[in-house]
Parts: sequence; C-alpha cells; structure tokens
Amino acid sequence: MFYFAVPSTPSGTLTLTSYTGTIQKWQKSINQGVVWTDITNTSATYSLTNISSEVQYRVVLVNGSCGLAYSSIGKASLSSGLNCFHSLKN
Repeated sequence: MFYFAVPSTPSGTLTLTSYTGTIQKWQKSINQGVVWTDITNTSATYSLTNISSEVQYRVVLVNGSCGLAYSSIGKASLSSGLNCFHSLKN
C-alpha cells in the first residue's frame, strides 16, 4: 500500500507501508508499465521531484524462499497544475 504526501509544487514523497520482506529497489515507468527502470533505493520512502508527466512507481521486495514480489503500483501525475497521487492495484 502506498501513502502520498502532496505538496503544492511538482514534488512529493511516496511511502510503502504494510509490507513483508526486504525492499530490494524501487522502479518507475513512464509508459504505463511497459518498461520499468530501476531506482537504487532500499528505503520505504522515495522523494519525487520535478514531476512533469505521469509516472508509475512500484517496489521490488525479497521475502526469504518466496523470492521476488512487487508492490501495488503508485501513480504520480499532474492534473490542471495540481499533483494527483493514486494507489493502483496490480
């Protein structure tokens, strides 16, 4: 689950909560999940800056013998000059 802090400028913070395992990395996609780009970050929070288009974010988790798992997708976008952050289900 993602929670979003929404400031009045095109930036913000994503926070991953209620997860099991270890965060391996964050990923982002600018083409609705077709291609994911790795973000080196093992923290439960990720700071967004200079949001200028829709970007989707997810977290890659490792949980023992279960292997890799992906969080729900969080979407950050600008709408009429305001920041809109949504949590999406996979």
